[in-house]
Amino acid sequence: MKIPIYTKDKNLDFNKKEIVSAEEWAETRKKGWEFKVGNKFSSGKDYINWGLKYEREKFKLGAKLTRILNLINAKKVLSLGAGGAYVEYSILKNNPEIRIKVSDFDSFIINKVRKLLPEFKDAEVFDFKKQDFSKFKGYDTALLVGVFSCLFDEEANVLLRNLRDIGIKNIFIVTAAYLYWANILKVFLRSLMKKGRFHAFSRSKSEFKKIINIVNGIRIKKIINIKRNNSKQLLIHIVCNKNEKGLS
Repeated sequence: MKIPIYTKDKNLDFNKKEIVSAEEWAETRKKGWEFKVGNKFSSGKDYINWGLKYEREKFKLGAKLTRILNLINAKKVLSLGAGGAYVEYSILKNNPEIRIKVSDFDSFIINKVRKLLPEFKDAEVFDFKKQDFSKFKGYDTALLVGVFSCLFDEEANVLLRNLRDIGIKNIFIVTAAYLYWANILKVFLRSLMKKGRFHAFSRSKSEFKKIINIVNGIRIKKIINIKRNNSKQLLIHIVCNKNEKGLS
C-alpha cells in the first residue's frame, strides 16, 4: 500500500501540484530555521547541544547505524539527503575512523553544516535526481535517511541503480512515513483531505520490497523495525551483487 501525504508548511505554494523542488525546500528550510532558532548557533557546540535536546532520536539512530557499519567494516560512507547531519555526526563520534561524505539537495542547510561542523567542511550540495554519481566512485556504503518517501517508484529504482553502478556494496535505507497497520486509517484519511502540498508517500513494507526487488544486482539482506517516539521506521539493509537478478 502506498498513500500520498501532504505538508502544511505555509512557506510553500499550495497551488502547485508537482512534488516540492530542491529550491523550494531550501527556501522553506531557511524560513523555518529563522523562525525556530534564529541566530542561536554561534558555534558547532551550540548546534549539537540543540540537536541533542530536540533531535535526540537522530543521535540514537546514528549510534545504531555505527554498530552495523562496524560489523560490515564500512570505510567510506556516502550520505544522500543528510539534512542537518545529526545522524552522520553521531556515526562519526562513535567511530572516527569512518569517512562520511554529507550531501543534500538543500543548499541552505548544507551551508549551515559546513559552517557549524568542521567535520563536514566538505559537505556537498548534490541533487541525485539531476547530477552525475561518478564523482562518488570509491565509496563502499550509502546511507539514505528519509529519502525514499520523497521519491516516485521509478526515481527510487534509478537511485538504486546509480549507487550499484558506482560500486557501492551496502545500502542502508531508513524509512520515513512508514505505513503500518496501526496508522493506515489515520494516514489514509489525511490523504483524502489533500490539504497542503504533496511532498511524499507513506509506504508499507511490501511496497518498499517491491521497489527494491525489481532492480537487478541488489537484494535485501535484512529489515529491522525501529521505534521512534510514537511512530515506527524501517531500517533496510541492501547488498549489491552483480549476480542478483531483478528486472533492471
